[in-house]
Amino acid sequence: MSGSPSKAQTALEMMFLMAVIFLGAAVIVPTYLSINNSAMLVTYVRNSASEACDYLNIGVIVNESKYEPLNAIIQNYTGYNYLGFRLLGIGIVAETERNVTVQIRIGTRITESEKVKEAIGKFLMRDLTGMKGFVVRNGRLYFDGREVILEITVEKD
Repeated sequence: MSGSPSKAQTALEMMFLMAVIFLGAAVIVPTYLSINNSAMLVTYVRNSASEACDYLNIGVIVNESKYEPLNAIIQNYTGYNYLGFRLLGIGIVAETERNVTVQIRIGTRITESEKVKEAIGKFLMRDLTGMKGFVVRNGRLYFDGREVILEITVEKD
């Protein structure tokens, strides 16, 4: 029994269509996952930076290790007063296969911007390492295998 030429042609056409579908999926899916990964990163960093601003605005000290850098700001610079810490903006400013640079802008009425910047940076490192996908290696923050560089600016309102 031999197959007819029309059955062979149909089988070849089916194989060609399957190859096109699989190739399309192989090209589109990694791009989609990469974009989704960056969106997740920004969401995690935004939530953590927002938590830092809220904590500083409340002005109540909590004895947890991740809040230690922020406690120093409350004790030494705010005088336990509301100084209007707020997240002005956040976004990815540079991205490669090896690293991602996230810029975080915070506004406040405090004049010690370098101290605040340093304290918020330490808090973000501690807070983000408790979230899925983040690790610290050799003092550097990584998310899903890519180094995360946090550029924090504190602007006086």
